Amino acid sequence: VRKVAIPEDFVSVAYGDGNTSFKTWQAFEFTDIRMIQGRKAWWDMYSNKLVYVESGHNSLNIEHSVANSWWGGKEGSEAAYQDLFHLNPSNSDANNAKSNNPIGIVGGNPAFDNGLVLIGAPAAGYGGGASKVFEPADEYKGDFARAYFYVVTCYQNLTWNSTWMLQQNTYPTLAPWAVD
Repeated sequence: VRKVAIPEDFVSVAYGDGNTSFKTWQAFEFTDIRMIQGRKAWWDMYSNKLVYVESGHNSLNIEHSVANSWWGGKEGSEAAYQDLFHLNPSNSDANNAKSNNPIGIVGGNPAFDNGLVLIGAPAAGYGGGASKVFEPADEYKGDFARAYFYVVTCYQNLTWNSTWMLQQNTYPTLAPWAVD
C-alpha cells in the first residue's frame, strides 16, 4: 500500500466568501452551477430546492461531505478543511439534519426526508454503531463515495475523531462496513 502525498502544486482556495479574494463561493460558481431554463442555479446534492445564483447563497451552507468534526476541522487540517473536492453548496435544513452522521442506508422511517436525502436509523449492517446515518439520493451516492475515498486517502495522516466510519491511520482508513 502506497501513501498518497498532496502534490506540491496543490492550490488551496480560502474557505468562505470574499469580495476581494477568490474563496469557496467564488469557486462554486465554476464547479457547482447548473443551468435551469437559462438561469444559473447552485448545484445542491442535498435538496431539490432551486437557489438561483443571482439571488445569492444565503439559504445555502458550505458542506463538508466528510464531516470536518471527524478530524478537528480547520485546526486539525486547514488543507482538508478547505479542499474543494469534498465541499458542496447545500441546503441549510438538510445540512443541519445531516450533522456529522456517517453516510449509510436508512432503514425504516427516516427522521428527515426532503425528497432527496434521508437521515435516520441505519439499516442492518450500516452505521458502525451510530444512531443515525445520512443517505444521499441514488444519483449522488457515487459522488459521495468518491469524496470519502479521496479524503481518507489524501489526508490519511489525520487524527480521526469518528469511530463510526473510520479507523485510525490504517489503510484504507474507512471501516470495513463503510468500504462495502
